[in-house]
Amino acid sequence: MMDLRTGEQLTDEIDPGKQTAFLAICEQKLQREISRYLHENPQDSTDTAGLRNQHIDAQHPPTDLHITADSVTFHHAVDYDGMTHFVRRDMEYEFRLAFSFAELAPFLKPASPLHRLRKP
Repeated sequence: MMDLRTGEQLTDEIDPGKQTAFLAICEQKLQREISRYLHENPQDSTDTAGLRNQHIDAQHPPTDLHITADSVTFHHAVDYDGMTHFVRRDMEYEFRLAFSFAELAPFLKPASPLHRLRKP
């Protein structure tokens, strides 16, 4: 992602001092998405276990920052062990972690251009 105003690459916009709190929020969001998915799409025990085994932490941080009209979303690395191809495909493309601009702002580096997206 590139800031069109400055030409800067936007790849690492989270303040290192707030990284732990950001990762905790991402983990909560991911687990809610997984729970919602399992409620709406019951799976066999293998796929359920594979889905429940997905986590975001310092070793598995979110990536692929993407800006939409009203939010910033992140991708997460999917651990494919223990899931069928169909469920892996859904995990890969459907479970993006969405943050409103206001929700993401406290975690950003002070000079991050993403602060401009927040409505006053």
